[in-house]
Amino acid sequence: MSDSRISLSISITNFNLNKFISNRFAVIRNAHNISARKLSIEMGQSTEYINQIENGRKMPSMEGLFNFCDYFKINIDELVKENKDS
Repeated sequence: MSDSRISLSISITNFNLNKFISNRFAVIRNAHNISARKLSIEMGQSTEYINQIENGRKMPSMEGLFNFCDYFKINIDELVKENKDS
């Protein structure tokens, strides 16, 4: 596989992962009836940053993912596994 095809494949995979994580952040936050502003204050982040994650413009760090899970008292599996209850 050529370098450009690998790069395109990685870009598509990153886009899909970013889109998935952004959706899960929003779904879980809304399921807990927490505003982006309240979450940002509780997590020590800006509201803009939370909105950027939820809109797919930023990808949280691994630490950010774990902090999000800790805040909502869920494990990482619950974050990355889509289910109809969240």
